[in-house]
Amino acid sequence: MSKRTKIKLTKAFSLDIRHALYKYDGEPKDTYGPSVQLQITVSGYPLVEPNHPKDGMVVDFIDLKNTIKEIIITPFNHAVILNEKSHSGLKAHLKGIHEKIIEVPFQPTCENILLYFVELLQDTFKEMPNVELARLRLYETVSSYVEWNYETEK
Repeated sequence: MSKRTKIKLTKAFSLDIRHALYKYDGEPKDTYGPSVQLQITVSGYPLVEPNHPKDGMVVDFIDLKNTIKEIIITPFNHAVILNEKSHSGLKAHLKGIHEKIIEVPFQPTCENILLYFVELLQDTFKEMPNVELARLRLYETVSSYVEWNYETEK
């Protein structure tokens, strides 16, 4: 192969995330707990070092998995995400039921949670040579997802 071609690769993760929207007037009124799927796409040029065990890889899927696990999966899986302005009674109630409560300074919609994940990941990917964060998709249901693309940031 003489021509270097940029490649995109995607890894999918499943998480159980509950969230409650501050002063939301729709349904459900309490926490909503979808099992979501997060797809992370990175792009880069495959390594060209014939004697290297990772020759031909943009990034090792195991390294990508471990990075995402550390930054997103471990902290957020089985967590309830609440706006820090949420009623203290709701917080107290949920803390009695759930081990992980994450308070954020924004309305925890899928869109905002996705953008928060992007923010958490961008610095990490800046430190990885030859690899860029290209796209994130967060599926709230099988038929509904939100998406962020690096190309739209330019």
